[in-house]
This record gives sequence, C-alpha cells and structure tokens, in this order.
Amino acid sequence: MPAEKIKADLVIIGAGIAGLSLAFRAWQQGLRAVTFDDGRNGATNSATGMIAPRLDYMLKDIELVGESDRQCRQFKNIFTDLITPTKFLIPLGPNLRYGSGPFKYLLETYDRITPNRRIYVPPCSYLSAADLEREEPNIRKAHFDGAFCLWELTTDPKKLLAQLDRFNRIFDPHYRRIRIDKRGLEFKTEGSEITEIKAISLDNNPTTVSGKNKGLIVINASGPWISETAALFGSRLNIELRLGIQISVSGRPFKSGIILLEKNNVFFCLPKNEYTQFGPTNTLFTGHPDDVFAARDGLAELKNSFRNFLDSGIQAGECRFLKAGLRVRPNFGDTNRPIIWSHKSDGLDNFYTLFPGKMSLGLLAADEMLGVISRDGWHKFQNQSSQSKYSLDGNKESRNKLFLKKENLRSLAKVGLSVISQTFSQTKAKKTP
Repeated sequence: MPAEKIKADLVIIGAGIAGLSLAFRAWQQGLRAVTFDDGRNGATNSATGMIAPRLDYMLKDIELVGESDRQCRQFKNIFTDLITPTKFLIPLGPNLRYGSGPFKYLLETYDRITPNRRIYVPPCSYLSAADLEREEPNIRKAHFDGAFCLWELTTDPKKLLAQLDRFNRIFDPHYRRIRIDKRGLEFKTEGSEITEIKAISLDNNPTTVSGKNKGLIVINASGPWISETAALFGSRLNIELRLGIQISVSGRPFKSGIILLEKNNVFFCLPKNEYTQFGPTNTLFTGHPDDVFAARDGLAELKNSFRNFLDSGIQAGECRFLKAGLRVRPNFGDTNRPIIWSHKSDGLDNFYTLFPGKMSLGLLAADEMLGVISRDGWHKFQNQSSQSKYSLDGNKESRNKLFLKKENLRSLAKVGLSVISQTFSQTKAKKTP
C-alpha cells in the first residue's frame, strides 16, 4: 500500500494531556499538527482527577500554585460540564504533617492566593471532632481532633482527554491522530534538521509526514515513555519514574472526599458511584513503562492506610487494584512545573521533549512549548511570548536545582510571613474592645 503523505507543521508523539493540549493550541495559532500515539493509557488516564492548585504544594512552589489557580479557571471555562466542585475533609490526626494552628492559616492563605478557584467553591472551614464524627460516622473515632473542610475541582481524566480530542476533531478540519507502533518510527534528516517522519499505523497503513512551510517540528510528549521515544531519535533523558497505584474499595463508607496529609504521603479518598477510590502511592519505579499495570509495590501499605482511618467497628469493603500511573521526575528535583528539553546537543535542531508537570498545566505547557518554538525561530505567533515563564529548561540541570531550592525558600518565607500577619491581626482583633 502506498504511504499516505501529509504536510504538517508539528508532529506530536503522544496523546495525553500534553500532546492533545499542544494540538489544540497549535490549531489556535494556525498550525497543522499530526498526533501519533499507540493507544496505551499514560499518566493522565491514571491520574487521581484533581484539577487543583494543590494545597500540599504551598510550601514548595507558591508561585506555581498561583499560576495553577489561573489554569484551573481556563479548564473550567473550556470543559464546563466535566469539572465539578468536590468536598474534601482533611482529618487532623497525629500523623498530620502540620500542626492544626499553622495548618488553619495555611488554608486561609491558600484561599486567598487562589481567587479563581474560589469563584466555584466555598472557603475552607473547620469541623470539630464531634462534627466530623457526625458527618462521617464511619471514620475512626477518638483518633482525630477535628477536620478542615476544603473544596477542590475534580474531573474524570479519561472523559477530559476524550473531550479535548473531540474539540481537536471538530475545530480543526486538518487534525489527524494516528495510532502507530512507535518502535516502527523512522525519520530522515538534512544536516541537523528532521525533514520527514515515517510511521505505520496499527492497521498497517504507512504514513509519511514532512514539513508544510518553515520546516517540521517534532515534539515528544509521550508521558512515561518520553525516555523510550527520545532514544528512538538517538537522545537520552535523565529522569526517573514514580509509581502511583490506586485501589478501589467496594461500597462508599464516606460521604465526602478525604485527604490524608501524612508526614511522607498525600492520599486522596474519592467516593464514586459504587466504590471508593483511594491513593496514590509514590514509589520509585525501575521497570519498563509497559509493565506498570503489573506493578503492585506499595499495594499492601495502601490498603492498610485506608483501613487505619476507618472506625474499628467498620469492615472495609473488598480492596482491589484499580489503576496505576507513572509520573516523570527529573533528576534535578521534585517539581510539578512543565519541563521542556531541546535536543540540539544531540544533533537535532527541531526535536523537543515536553512533560506538562501535572494535568491542570496541560494548556500552560502547550503555550510555553510554542513559545520555545517561536524563540528558536521556527514559527512566529500572534500574542505568543517567546519567554517561558513557568516551564523549566530540562537541559539546564544545575540552574534548575538552584531555582527549585530558591523557590522552596521563597515559598516557605511567603507562607510564614502570611501566617505571622494573620496571627498578629487576629490577636489584635481579640484585644480590641
């Protein structure tokens, strides 16, 4: 069968939140994109479903929390019916990583710096131990000193991806998404530029993609497989993978979502229609990404953590493996920021790798990827800054380490000053007759 020949501006390898968001933004900028994927469920499909600025990141990267808040509003505006407010309780137990007093001020600061989130949800509030046990009678009694109530935006990740893919098909008449076996990818170069990509679809139809106008840009957005994809082009990425397993527990012992902020873990308990979702774990994964669904590291501990906050008289439903996902962690530090690698040092000027950091930053990651393309002179866009404000340059590892340390200290200082200010204001108000 003769190969289908396509002219395009971008070849995007991967159809998770990064790849589909990039195709969507490319269409908005007048570019034609072809997306290759192999049909495997990546990190987005296995995500918890939180579209949130992330309270637990306040002390690590408060600047990104603020930007995530703005991104959440974009997602809510675009995917109106898919993103809903969800009530969570954060029990105040002996394993809480913060004291209840400082934690109260942390929540108040979180409400203040996430005004877009607050458009859709009520402010944080406090429940006494008695109120907590009345509201959640199955929770472990005489163990928690109360709870804080926090509302966040959540979604079904699979439905979100399906809607984004549908938007691409509806709005862009030239949009192509082709299922391929990535191991069969071939490419041609002229000097240091990729000029052509060849692939064979899963139904054995060959496709050749070449540049439309100013050359072809190839972007590796294949999630947990980004190292494998980079290797196909002779490049290497210095990353590790973190495994997140989630379990399903039959029945719905809790009415609200529960967030357990323990010293070394953050667990989300989400009631579904007929079961409760609980997780994820966060352990180092050294296998191949294809083997993630066979991984069970931390499964027993996850089940125990769930049972430990049930009351002694309540039997947990049947606990089963639900899903597993992998998160990319660069070797320069733990971050949720988007990361962009250029592969010029590998001899390929128009090949990039993109990782979005987290689901709610998919559109931001796409915008900043297009900004890098613009900065490098491939395409110029209207209203598109050439500066990447929030993403990290994956090629500058030492600078990123220093930046993340500074951001951590800056975040601690900002939150600390906010807590001191609120404490002083409340103390002064009490003394005022």
